[in-house]
Amino acid sequence: MRTFVRALKTLLPILAGSFALAGTACSGESGGVTDRLASSPDGSNPIPRRHMTIIAETCSPDGYQLTGLDHPGLKKLTNELILICPTVRLNGDVVPADPDARATLSRTVGLARLNGYKVRIAVTMGDDLVSFPIPYSTARSSKALQDPSWRAKVIEGLAEFAAMADGLEIDFLNLPDTSRSAVTELFIGLDKRYRPNTHIGVMAPPSTMDPSDTLGGAAFNLTAISHHVDRIRMMTLDYSCCGQGGGPSIDGGWAVDVARYGKSKAGNVPVDIAFPLYGTDFSDLGERFIDYTDGHAIADVFGVVPERSIGGELNFRWVDAAGHEHETWYPDAITASRVLGAWDTNVVPADVGVVLYGLGAEDPALFSTLARGLP
Repeated sequence: MRTFVRALKTLLPILAGSFALAGTACSGESGGVTDRLASSPDGSNPIPRRHMTIIAETCSPDGYQLTGLDHPGLKKLTNELILICPTVRLNGDVVPADPDARATLSRTVGLARLNGYKVRIAVTMGDDLVSFPIPYSTARSSKALQDPSWRAKVIEGLAEFAAMADGLEIDFLNLPDTSRSAVTELFIGLDKRYRPNTHIGVMAPPSTMDPSDTLGGAAFNLTAISHHVDRIRMMTLDYSCCGQGGGPSIDGGWAVDVARYGKSKAGNVPVDIAFPLYGTDFSDLGERFIDYTDGHAIADVFGVVPERSIGGELNFRWVDAAGHEHETWYPDAITASRVLGAWDTNVVPADVGVVLYGLGAEDPALFSTLARGLP
């Protein structure tokens, strides 16, 4: 079983000390993906044209993210941007509540629209007193979700965000199984309040079966929810996580299985799967998200040539000055090209979209490389 978590993304400090490089291998892909990955070591397979979306974990993109949005390669790939921004608290408040903060977000949406993007705003649920919300405990979130007055307050509290953008995405993850009916009721309420004038999407845990094999997956009755949303995004992220040891953030075959499961539940509603642009450093200190620059810098400082797994991710081992052993995995442009190319229309139906998750964490060559692969 694989579990799914969304953790706080932090930069990995480069700690001076000795290191060791060791080859590691991606766990085996299923669904016919392995052979296609192996046949394209340089990522030269063509990439099917699909509905594509870019996601940024921010209310206000920084300079690097804004540069990415202006990249002609990204514009060839997609015209849809999701900003993961407002957060729902246990008392039903939707923050940021400050008028200036909301005005800043509105200006950001306006600038992105001028740059040619449709902008969706994704709503999380959790402790917002950090740079990226940490989910509440299942006991606390379940109690809130099951309260009809809480759901009504949240739905109404999203009105200003719905008005300023081109739709809402609900990004509630790690929910308890007991909240299943309440989660469906939430989407029924959103449907009544905002559709069809406003796009409503759901970011769902990446289940592959019933009962769900993913943390929080049982809280999402996708068959019932599909009647009340415009898109279902299966968030195939963090494949290696949760103390299971080092490995890639994405497994191509697993994502295929998730896509097939999602389509079996979605009816006529479009389904997406996700490709993470970030990597992870694993050690006894914990798991920390890193971007391409972090991974590349560590390898460069120590003169390491990372190995490439069958799945395409770069990886190496090193030991910091305090004696902590690290295993670092991160994708680059070739990783993305190989995986997206392996998802040809014989493997992943043409109507399945792809979410590129983590604008700003990517290899600078990513957008150009993917755009060259399109027909």
